[in-house]
Amino acid sequence: PMCGSGTFAIEAALMAKQQAPNLNHDFAALHWPSFKDKDFQKVLSRCQDMQKETTTQIQASDLHPGAVSICQNNAERADALDSLAIEQLDIHDLSRPETEHGGLLILNPPYGSRIGEQKSVLSLWSDIGKLIRSQFMQEDNWKTVIVCPDLASEKALGLTIKRRLIVSHGGSSVNILEI
Repeated sequence: PMCGSGTFAIEAALMAKQQAPNLNHDFAALHWPSFKDKDFQKVLSRCQDMQKETTTQIQASDLHPGAVSICQNNAERADALDSLAIEQLDIHDLSRPETEHGGLLILNPPYGSRIGEQKSVLSLWSDIGKLIRSQFMQEDNWKTVIVCPDLASEKALGLTIKRRLIVSHGGSSVNILEI
């Protein structure tokens, strides 16, 4: 959910297929006079040989149709579209997929200037916490990771944090929370 341009979903799809990103990209270095095509072809061949077929299906969704379209276009350019199920969906309508192996829920909810006033932001974060509790904490084989901008949003989730990693994201420090 809240996939935006699809970065997390596309990276997950490439990881599942063991596919190196940008295999078909025309890097500037390919045209340098000192470039050794024979060596590059060996590396490229190894990368292509690493790839595997997978039945992994990654679900990506966003409320905004523009984000869904961007995610689809990015997934197609990355050669990951076949591993993604992308749909327009409000987070409030999300339900846990039925799977015998569990899964990973990754969220990068909007915050700050991306969504507007603080009151509506915290209300959304509270709703996300309720959704996680009701849908994804019932099963031991589900893990949830959330990009969280501040302590107020974290508190609004109302969830116990197992691990925290502080990273720079979009020029700001944010917490990556494992629930």
